[in-house]
Amino acid sequence: MSKFCVFFEDGLVESVRRGMVSAPEKLVDEPDRASDFRFAPRAYAKAECETLVGAVRRLSSDCLDLEAGILEIARELVLLDGRAQAEAARVPAARPATREEIYRRLCRAREFMRACHDQPIQLSDIARAACLSTYHFHRLFKETFGETPHEFITGQRLSRARRLLAEGELPITGVCNACGFESPASFSALFRRHFGASPRAFRALTAPGALGRRALPPSPWERS
Repeated sequence: MSKFCVFFEDGLVESVRRGMVSAPEKLVDEPDRASDFRFAPRAYAKAECETLVGAVRRLSSDCLDLEAGILEIARELVLLDGRAQAEAARVPAARPATREEIYRRLCRAREFMRACHDQPIQLSDIARAACLSTYHFHRLFKETFGETPHEFITGQRLSRARRLLAEGELPITGVCNACGFESPASFSALFRRHFGASPRAFRALTAPGALGRRALPPSPWERS
């Protein structure tokens, strides 16, 4: 898999953001005015960046198209960051510096859960990753992200399970174990409750080679 980095000239992303949020009169009267801009301190799940990845893939070697493509990437970054800033604004803290630090720690805990969703994990372990007390972490996480840590990690497990079931390579018990569920029975009941079908029925509809195979619908947690 190839990787590359995009480097923006100084002030380009700030200029793009100003063009997105400023009134037309200001953009006409002060076209070169500088503006401050800081990205929210967090990592993003792959599914959150689909439009950004699409903009990167559309880059062209033609000079004019390349410049337009860079501007599109900058725009997608600003939009992505805008959603993160709105999320960070929900952190219950009065001082901006405190709010930013708490948000950084909560995002660190969320990445910890993404990385360890296939393992037994306790609330105290996640709170420790965020450098917060267990009660304080649980309350802040729910207020900021609108779901409890348990709901978040369950969503991550279910999202991965449905992908593995659709790929059709692992047996259902193997999918259960790979996603960190305690037992096949609890996994099956939870999967049916959220997706309206048992793991076996879901696989029959979505696995490669399945008769009348259906496309995998979007998961409600893949943008979290």
